Amino acid sequence: MKSILIILMLLSAYVYADLSTKDIENMVDKIYKKRTGMTLGNLSDIEDPFVRIEVEDNVTKVIAMTEIQFFLKGIMNNRAYINDKWYDINDIVSGYTLKHVGKKGIVLMRDNQIKKVLLRKETNTDIITVEGR
Repeated sequence: MKSILIILMLLSAYVYADLSTKDIENMVDKIYKKRTGMTLGNLSDIEDPFVRIEVEDNVTKVIAMTEIQFFLKGIMNNRAYINDKWYDINDIVSGYTLKHVGKKGIVLMRDNQIKKVLLRKETNTDIITVEGR
């Protein structure tokens, strides 16, 4: 059975291998023939296949202003520890000017806008105490 299958495969390869050198030369000649393309006149008559989206210029964009959060963590010698950085009076903090430093809070001002930031009472969960012996 195997021998019959092998013989059939060899015969089919022999039957389909009828390509002569003349056929190959004809194929090569067809490849090398100069082909005529389109003229510029015909090319200008063709419709553009790409879709163009027009953007309207008069559309107003709404920019959402995000509220800046200030974290006052400490006050010492008329200086304030805001957002992990020390600031003096009249220093600029994220666009606001530090105008006043009090005992319990600070006053920030930008244009006519005033912000009061107070010290937060934090829980002392991070402190480790050791009992004496």
